[in-house]
Amino acid sequence: MSGPPIVNSLSPPERSELVKLMLPFLTDEVVAAHTKIIHFGEETFIGHSAYISELEDFLSSNGGRRFVPLPQWDPAEPIPPEFNVVRARDDGAARPPLMNLDPRMPLPERFVMPRLCEFIDAGTLGNELNPWHIHVHTTVGGALGKFRIASAAPIFWCFHVFVGGVYHQWLRSCKK
Repeated sequence: MSGPPIVNSLSPPERSELVKLMLPFLTDEVVAAHTKIIHFGEETFIGHSAYISELEDFLSSNGGRRFVPLPQWDPAEPIPPEFNVVRARDDGAARPPLMNLDPRMPLPERFVMPRLCEFIDAGTLGNELNPWHIHVHTTVGGALGKFRIASAAPIFWCFHVFVGGVYHQWLRSCKK
């Protein structure tokens, strides 16, 4: 899948810099905002895209313009060690760490071209992709596996860029 750069292709210092730039954005308020996104149909793509745009705006305004668009993380690949971090709550209380840094969960073939075009509408695509997406969250576990705090993990954002890439590929190549 084409699109934004792959987070694993960044050098370790670049990944460390990106995480360092992301962490101040991941306040309790931002983390809680994830729960307000509709998580079914086409809305899951639209809502996460808007959420990611807020982070990209923050990066652009805070020395991270070179990381916009935000790199994507493909869960067929390990989570880079620099992304093995979860932001603590604003009061300093720790959140659960990530548990499985190598989920080995490639995108199912039915979401890859040419089979991607078998989906007749974006709502169906979103609903059909969602179980795999949730399975990635729970397979990684820790904070990423907990809906209310998943976005406190910087890898969450890169994973959702990857998920959004499926939607953008469908829009470019398949929308009827």
